[in-house]
Amino acid sequence: MNGFLRLRETGLLRLRETGPQWPYTVGQFRADEPQLSISSDPHPGELASYATLEPPILVFQVQPADAPEYDPTTHRLEEVTPVEVAGAWRQSWELIELPPALPAPPAPDWARFKAIAMGSDSLKQIMLVAYQENPQSAGFVATGLKEAERGELADFATTWATVVRAANVPPEVIAGFVAVATACHLPAEFVAALQPEQS
Repeated sequence: MNGFLRLRETGLLRLRETGPQWPYTVGQFRADEPQLSISSDPHPGELASYATLEPPILVFQVQPADAPEYDPTTHRLEEVTPVEVAGAWRQSWELIELPPALPAPPAPDWARFKAIAMGSDSLKQIMLVAYQENPQSAGFVATGLKEAERGELADFATTWATVVRAANVPPEVIAGFVAVATACHLPAEFVAALQPEQS
């Protein structure tokens, strides 16, 4: 973060009874004190003159301070209310520790799922029954599975639901495919598509 640029944007601080008002700008001063004039880039003497008024108006320049070095992978840097040091107000920074990074989710293992599912006796029996109803079913399921792997689930979901109903697949068999898909970290949408409602 560039401390100087931050100072140019909000380089003033006003002390009120409730505490420091920061950031504070020339525009805010003009809105708060329309009876007074202030230059666009007030110097310390000009600001000091407002302190002699009754009641006093305490407005100070905020002196820039270098931001501390930090590791952005473990902390973030935030500019906070300036602090008073030896009668001058200085830009202030706070390092905030970031929460531990969550481990990346496991990658979907489509190859393992297909090897287990396609090699299962249950699926072979399902496809045999479905084939008797519609000889193209097996091809549609395989094609739909490839599309599902690319994130396009619609065709697989439709074809699989048709096959499941045609073969009257028992719930425990569906549960077995769901367990394999879950163990292979496949997307939740695909896992849901494996469980069509059976009429």
